[in-house]
Amino acid sequence: MKLDQFNKLKQKFELNAFENNFLTVDRVLYYFSFLGNAVSILFSYFFIKNATDSIPLFFAGQVLVVSMFVVVFMTGFELLKRFSFEQLVIYIVKLKRPTKEILLGSVVVLLLVCGSFYLSINGSHRLIDRTESIAVLADSTLKTQRDSVYNSYTNKISLYQDQLESLYANSYNGRVKPRDKADIKEYEAKVLALESERDDKILALEAKSSAKDKAQLDKNKSNTLALFLLVAFMEFLILLGVGFNAFYTAKSFADMKTLMNTPKYKQMETNLKMLHILYQNGNRKEGDPILPLTKFKGLVANQKLDVRQKDIQNFMTLCTELEILKASSNKKKYYAMDYPVAKNLIEKSV
Repeated sequence: MKLDQFNKLKQKFELNAFENNFLTVDRVLYYFSFLGNAVSILFSYFFIKNATDSIPLFFAGQVLVVSMFVVVFMTGFELLKRFSFEQLVIYIVKLKRPTKEILLGSVVVLLLVCGSFYLSINGSHRLIDRTESIAVLADSTLKTQRDSVYNSYTNKISLYQDQLESLYANSYNGRVKPRDKADIKEYEAKVLALESERDDKILALEAKSSAKDKAQLDKNKSNTLALFLLVAFMEFLILLGVGFNAFYTAKSFADMKTLMNTPKYKQMETNLKMLHILYQNGNRKEGDPILPLTKFKGLVANQKLDVRQKDIQNFMTLCTELEILKASSNKKKYYAMDYPVAKNLIEKSV
């Protein structure tokens, strides 16, 4: 394994392993959580806007002003939810035990999350719920079809009823004939048959319409359930992104604090200070001749760094090994790289 590859793996597995390995996960979850906030604001807007539509019109442009207020209000609400949950997670990681403050913070966060979920789910329900429109359309369609069937049979029945009225009139006048009696029974039977056929067709239309309405309502319920799950997932995405980011920050800080107390890190801090002096406050560039060793030692002494001569010698050796300093053909040393690059090498040399 090459040395540079080893140093990369060392940085990944030993130095701030959690911070380095979960950086991408933290960034992805954190930025995706804003997508959840955007969806929550959108759905909540439809719910609150529906309530504000009942406000009487007091001035021109009121609708636009109210809409902007709703968006600003929900944005502030979502940011408050994010901040509250972030602080709660940080305190939990920091204290590592239940306290009165954590319990109170949990209640506040729970209320904010429930409020956001309630507004989002009701807004999304108003956005896609078609129960009322399905019922209105079904009633209108059924009425049109019923009237069409009724009118069709009314025309047929009226022909026989006209004949019956004439025969009934003859019966009242005493001029009814045996043949007329037979016709009356025949026409009455046909009228009853047509009415029965008409009623059966209307019942069939109502049954068909009812089945169709039920299918549409079931589909509407399925859409509502899917939207409910979407809102729940978005809330979970927000909490996961914000919570993991807070945990990541707190854990990375704790790991860094532990690392700072190790002898190696303290040595690295000392080396960085001496590097800053060696580069004369970072002003020296690649190719410039280095400071004379005696002048460098004098500058280190003036800064009152807690180092010994051996520490200075070890630092100069390290700079040579890392090729921060190189010797020219006439054996005069020079800076082989700019200060930021050298600083990065010193930091990775722990």
